[in-house]
Amino acid sequence: MSEFELIAQTPSEPGRNLQVAHRTVVGDADIPVLLVSVNPTQNAPAWPAVEDIPGMKLLSKPFEGERFEVERQEDSLQISWDGQRVLESCHQPFLFPVDLSVLHGLKARPGDTLPPGFEEAIRWDWQIDDAQNFYGLGERSMPLDRRGTAPVNWTTDEPSGHFRSTDPLYQAHPLLWGRTQGVWWAALFLHTPYTRFDLGQNRHDRMRWLSLGSSVEFQLHAASTPAELHASLRQSWEPPMAAPLWSFGFHQSRWGYRTGHEVEELVDSFRDKKIPLDVVHLDIDHMENYRSFTFSEERFPDPKGMFARFAEQGVRTVTIVDPGLRFDPGNNYQPLDEGLAGNHFLKSRTGAPVVGYCWPDESLFPDFSRQTARAWWARHAAFYLENGVSGLWIDMNEPAIFDKPFWTGGSKQHPLPLDTPCGEDDKRYNQAALHNLYGSQMAEATSQTWSQRAERPWVLTRSGFTGVARYAWSWMGDNTSWWEHLEMSLPQLSSMGLVGSPFVGVDIGGFLGHCTPELYSAWIETSVIYPFMRAHSALGTRIQHPWSFGPEVEEVARTAIRFRYRLLPYLYATAMAQTEGAVPILRPLFFDYPDDPRFLTLEDQVMVGPHLMAAPFLVRGREERLVQLPEGVWYDLHSGERHQGGGSITIQRRLGLVPLFAKAGAVIPMLKADHQVVNTDQMHGQAWCLYVCPGQDEMESTLYWDEGNGWEFTTGRFLRTVVTLSGESPTAKVSQGNPDFHRPRVSVVTPGETGWNVGTEGSWKDTFG
Repeated sequence: MSEFELIAQTPSEPGRNLQVAHRTVVGDADIPVLLVSVNPTQNAPAWPAVEDIPGMKLLSKPFEGERFEVERQEDSLQISWDGQRVLESCHQPFLFPVDLSVLHGLKARPGDTLPPGFEEAIRWDWQIDDAQNFYGLGERSMPLDRRGTAPVNWTTDEPSGHFRSTDPLYQAHPLLWGRTQGVWWAALFLHTPYTRFDLGQNRHDRMRWLSLGSSVEFQLHAASTPAELHASLRQSWEPPMAAPLWSFGFHQSRWGYRTGHEVEELVDSFRDKKIPLDVVHLDIDHMENYRSFTFSEERFPDPKGMFARFAEQGVRTVTIVDPGLRFDPGNNYQPLDEGLAGNHFLKSRTGAPVVGYCWPDESLFPDFSRQTARAWWARHAAFYLENGVSGLWIDMNEPAIFDKPFWTGGSKQHPLPLDTPCGEDDKRYNQAALHNLYGSQMAEATSQTWSQRAERPWVLTRSGFTGVARYAWSWMGDNTSWWEHLEMSLPQLSSMGLVGSPFVGVDIGGFLGHCTPELYSAWIETSVIYPFMRAHSALGTRIQHPWSFGPEVEEVARTAIRFRYRLLPYLYATAMAQTEGAVPILRPLFFDYPDDPRFLTLEDQVMVGPHLMAAPFLVRGREERLVQLPEGVWYDLHSGERHQGGGSITIQRRLGLVPLFAKAGAVIPMLKADHQVVNTDQMHGQAWCLYVCPGQDEMESTLYWDEGNGWEFTTGRFLRTVVTLSGESPTAKVSQGNPDFHRPRVSVVTPGETGWNVGTEGSWKDTFG
C-alpha cells in the first residue's frame, strides 16, 4: 500500500460521533483564544496536561466577549471570528479503531502494538476552498505552504538523512497556521501523542485532523494579520531565555575531530587566517568509548587546559552529550551506577531496564519525565562546565536507538516499546503518550545545569516539542550537501519561527555528502542571516572548513563571516527582543505583507529582524536573480541604492555579501566596516555605524547592547535606545538602561548618489542628546 493510500484510507470499522465542548480564554496579553475539547468526559488514557509540557503555558482565565462564535448544525460545526467564518467541519469528530498499519509515520519496533487505551483515534474533516493556504507545523522538508501535504507529528531520526519526501523529522509541532479569506488562524493541539494533518492531499477540498487517543484538546487563535496571530500564540508558550552574545557568532563543527591536537590546530588556523570564530563543537569523538560525561584520556588528555587556552583567544567550546549511557555496571562509570541506584532510567513493564543500542553499544536511557532524573542529569552535565565547556549539544534524543551495534553496519532504528512506562509515581504515562516530549524534557534537564551559575545557559537540541525554545536552540538535523537543501533551509527555518522556535539553523555545507566549492560559497554567504550559524559535516565526508575549497572560496567565507559580525548589533537587538515577545527573527514575507499575493508561497526571500529583507543566491550557477520588493521604498544595505517597492528588480551577486534590503524609515546598527574583530568578546568598545534609510512613514528602530553574558541586564546594566528618523537624522524617542553602561561611539551613515556617506564619528550623547 502506498503512502498516499495509507493517508487516503477511510476506516471501515464502526465508529461513533463525539461531543464537543468549547470556551474562550485569555493569556497574559488578554487576547481571546477558543479552547475546543473533543470527547471531554471520556476516561482517556493519560498524557500530560499543557502545564506539564516543557515551555508551554496554561490558558484558563475566562474571556468576557463575543470574538468567537461556534454554531452547531445537525452534523457539523462552524467557527467564526468577528463574524467571519474561520473553519467549517464536514461532520462531527469521529472516534474509530486504529492499529499501527494506518498510522503513517509512527515508527515502532517490529512486532510492537499500540498499548491499551491507544487503540482508537479521532478524525475530524473540514471544508477548505481553493484559495486556502496552510503554514506552520515546524520542522519539515516540505514547501512553505503546506497545502497538499499530510504532515505527521512523531519525533523520528532518519539515519540516512532526509529528503523532500521525508516526514516526520526530529521535532513535533502540532501547530497549524491557516488563512481563510481575511482571517489568519492557528490551531495549536495540546496533545503530545501522535497527530497527523491531511491538508488537501487526499481530497483537494478537505482537511483532515487525526489524533491518537479517545479525546483531544486544541486552542484556536485568530487575528486580522499574522503578526497579531503570533502575538496571540505567544500567550501559549514561555519565551526563549536570553542567549549569550557568543552564540550568535560563527560555530565550526565536524564529526571526526579525533584529538585535542587536531582541534587546537583548527582554532589556530582560524586565527592565522583572520577568520572570525566564536565556538568550536566537539562531536562524539571526544568521549571515552562514547560514554557521555567523559573525555578520552588518550586523545583529549587535558580538556580543561585546552578549553582555557581557547577562551584566551575568545573561542568557546560546545560538547555533544547523548541520552544513551553505556550499560556496563560495575566498571566505575559513575553516571550509570548512580542512575541505576536512583531509578533514573526507563524500565519495561516487567521492571527490567530498557536496553537499546546507541553509540556506546548497549545503553540505558534516562526517564526525563521524572524530576529526580532531570536533577541527576544536570548534576552530571556540570562535569562539562567544570572543565570549561560553555554550551551543551544534545543529540539522538528522539530518542534514536539502533537494532544492533552501529559499527556492524546496516543498523536500523529500533524505537522504545510504545508501552514503556514513564513519568512520576503519581503521574504514570507510557511512550505512546510521551515519545514526542523526550527531547524537550532532556532540554529542560540540561538547561538546569546552569541553575547555580552566573553564565546564561546555552543548549542545542535536535528533538523537541512546541515550547522547547524555552530551554534550547535547534538545528534541522542531518541535511545533505545538495543545492536543494540550501534552498530548503529558508522555508524550514522561517517555519520554525511560526511555532515559537526562532533560534534555529541548518548545517552549513550539508552534514552528509561531499560539498562542492560553489555550494559551500553560496551556503556560507546565505548562512549570515541564520539565527544559528554553524558549519558541520559527517565523518567520511569532505572536510568543510572555510579554507578547504581553495583561496577564492576562503575569501568568500572570510567576507561572509566578517559581515555576520558587522551585523551582530542588529541581530543581537532582535534576539533580545525575542525574550520580550517580538516577531520571529527569520520569517516568511507573508508575515509582514499578508495582503500581497506574491508572498503567500514565496520561499527564497525572508524577513530578517524587524527591518531587513534577505534575497540570497540559492541556485547553482546563478549570478543574478529576481527580487520581489514589497510596497514602499527599500535600500540596498551594501550599496545604499534606493529602490521603489511594489515590483521586482534584478540584482547581481556580490561574493560573500548576502543581498539585504532595509525598509525606508529604519535605522540599522552595524559595526564599522573597518573592524577587525575575530570574536564577539572584541565587539565591546567597537564603534558602530547607524545606517539610516529615510522614508515618509515614522518607524521605530531599537538599538540595544549589554554585557553579552550573565544576568546584569535584568538589573539595568544595558543600553536600549528607541530611535525614529527626522529626515536623515536619528532622534532618540526612548532611552533606557544604566547611564554608566558603555555606549559605543557612532557614525551616522546616509545614502548618497554614489553609495553610503559615512558621517563624523561622535559620542552616543552627541548623536542623541
